[in-house]
Amino acid sequence: MRVLHLSISDGRGGAAIAAKRLHDALRDAGVDSAMMVITKRTDDPSVTSPLGRSGRFTRRQAQWVAKRRIRRAARAKPDAVRSLGLFGHGLGRAAAAAGADVIHLHWVGDEAMGLAEIARLPRPVVWTLHDMWAFSGAEHFSDDGRHRSGYADGPADIDRRTWQRKARLWRGFRPHFVAPSRWMAGELAASALFGNAPCTVIPNTLDPAVFAPGSGDAARAALGLPAGPLILFGAIGGAADPRKGGDLLADALHRLAGLGHRPVLAVFGGPAPPGLPAPAIELGPIRDPARLALAYRAADVFVAPSRMDNFPSTVIEAQACGTPAVAFDIGGMPDAVGDPARLAPAFDTAALAAIMARLLDAPPDPAAIRAATLARVAPDVVVARHIALYAALLSGHAPPI
Repeated sequence: MRVLHLSISDGRGGAAIAAKRLHDALRDAGVDSAMMVITKRTDDPSVTSPLGRSGRFTRRQAQWVAKRRIRRAARAKPDAVRSLGLFGHGLGRAAAAAGADVIHLHWVGDEAMGLAEIARLPRPVVWTLHDMWAFSGAEHFSDDGRHRSGYADGPADIDRRTWQRKARLWRGFRPHFVAPSRWMAGELAASALFGNAPCTVIPNTLDPAVFAPGSGDAARAALGLPAGPLILFGAIGGAADPRKGGDLLADALHRLAGLGHRPVLAVFGGPAPPGLPAPAIELGPIRDPARLALAYRAADVFVAPSRMDNFPSTVIEAQACGTPAVAFDIGGMPDAVGDPARLAPAFDTAALAAIMARLLDAPPDPAAIRAATLARVAPDVVVARHIALYAALLSGHAPPI
């Protein structure tokens, strides 16, 4: 069985990292897995890119054209991440020539692949839903529900036009979807575009040797963090992305102070939210997994106050390091966190503060946090489920759901 993963990259962005982790885990399990990307960032010889210098230049032009159209046309939610899928750059053609038994599609937005190019991929195709773009319009997260009606409501905007292009170009395209969370599977099932498509829920995985418990004191010393209670928040872009709930975190920390707790807040990935009860320590982007694991070990609690999210890697990474994660009961957070006692009702910052206070007062056993998380996302667990899916597709039997 030869599996070929298609992704925008092998090392930048949460979806690309998740795809590379799955590829690595499959290879470690003896599967003939290869990866093809637009932008190669690692020195892994099993990862290739069909783009030469001229191809990279052409893609930059395509990105400029797409972003210009989006800026002109995206009147609603102008800050939302969008992709049009107007242009192809040979990834699909190279994939067809590779002779793989299964094509596994990952995040291919930002003009990494064109819609028509995706439709021509050799079957069978597995597509992991790292976000909602596959069944939405141009936007990668659809918070207004228009993907359910086929964009029949609302303005005749770029999101509706992109959805209509998908409906036309993907009429005969029927991949088997993988959703990292039950919530994402439900959104797919409710969508007008792929509501009847098969879907299997399989979480993303990680490297448990890297993301492992260790001395919190040593981690704080290595990162220059102070002793004492510490809350960690991290996301690509930090609090600059409204979807990640930085303002909700600020309010929760004010409420936490009212409960007698004033922990230090450390932030990675981008800026800290404004309006905090005390200045935060900004660690900046952390791209080295070992350093990221240090940040998790240094924390007493990891907080993920997202308004909408799928299956954030930060949550399972923190918990694999033995640090409990807390979040709102939204999206895929129940699957990522895994413990209802660490989920607050949606956007109830007082409840979120109360959960953090409880964890600071009575820290849970790090080994138990890690064990419960790895029972769901360890490489052997995730790989076995993917192999079963691939085998079922190749045999013509009904794949596991």
